[in-house]
This record gives sequence, C-alpha cells and structure tokens, in this order.
Amino acid sequence: MVSTKKEEARRAILGEYDRWAKKHPNDATMMGGFLFFRYLQNERTELLDFRASDNDKWQIVHGWLRDWVKD
Repeated sequence: MVSTKKEEARRAILGEYDRWAKKHPNDATMMGGFLFFRYLQNERTELLDFRASDNDKWQIVHGWLRDWVKD
C-alpha cells in the first residue's frame, strides 16, 4: 500500500533528521529544514523514494519536520 510506504518513509526521514541535526545543529534550525532536504536529495535519495511529485516531496517532508520539531 502506498500509505504504508509513505509512513515508512516518514519514520525513516525523521530518524535521519535526528541523526543529521545532531551533527549539524546550526543547519538544522535554518531555512525550515530545507538544508536537510537538500542533504536527502544529495546523500540519501533512497529515503525520498515515496510516491509524490518532486515539488510535493519538499512540501511533504517540510510538513513532517514541522510537526516533528513542534512535538
């Protein structure tokens, strides 16, 4: 199911964000997660392998990060 794959992607991306943010604390707070998204695009493309258009992926990941950091 697509929703299961997207939920798996969300968990994997948020776990990767936690690891990345520990190594890059200043970058983690800048630009609403865009630097992290660029890192995913360049270094961890397999984590972005869920169904959505490329433009939508940024919006989706940004929403996940916003909710994650808020909690």
